[in-house]
Amino acid sequence: MITKRLRTRHIMHGPLRRRMLGGGIAAAVIALTAGLCVPGSPAGAATLPAVGSASGIATHYVLQSGGGNCSYPGPPANHMFVALSAAEYHGAAPCGSYLQVKGPHGSVRVEVIDQCPECKSGHIDLSEAAFAKLAPLRAGIIKVSYHTISNPPLPGPVGFLVKNGSSRYWLALVVMNTGNAIASVQLKTSAGHWLKLTHANWNAWIAQQGAGPGMTV
Repeated sequence: MITKRLRTRHIMHGPLRRRMLGGGIAAAVIALTAGLCVPGSPAGAATLPAVGSASGIATHYVLQSGGGNCSYPGPPANHMFVALSAAEYHGAAPCGSYLQVKGPHGSVRVEVIDQCPECKSGHIDLSEAAFAKLAPLRAGIIKVSYHTISNPPLPGPVGFLVKNGSSRYWLALVVMNTGNAIASVQLKTSAGHWLKLTHANWNAWIAQQGAGPGMTV
């Protein structure tokens, strides 16, 4: 008998407000740098210590609320998503990227939105909808291979979430719908300076001292 596992992600940073690029932050420009982890990449290339290509096992789970440890407002509309081990999640580095996963009966594309604390490296936890593309749910655990997809087709434009409480003195953004993992985020303030944001484990890009005057969130 297969026992269904339920997992709720606990994000300790309060609600987030949704904003699309081009609105909500006055006189600001956001620059994103994408990075893809590819084994054997030349020195100096934009890489992340996330998932490149691997083989291992897959299980399935039910995400009870929210959009996982990556702090998205909810799962993707097609419910094709994956949670990674702590080692492969690596402080939210691969959030928003996509994996192509091959299993016994097929292949499926999934978005990285979550972390699986109990999983070891090489163990991915798929949504039930994604797992069912590879094998019957009753299989429970299957062997898989998976790799990161570069520049996948996306359902819409890049957007971001602005955390409640953000102001000229403190700012937190969650970048959405990027397709590739994001290596860095910089914000151009109304004063014309580029401000590099830091990446938190819950996938927010943060300006601890804020972005100065002109910020309207």
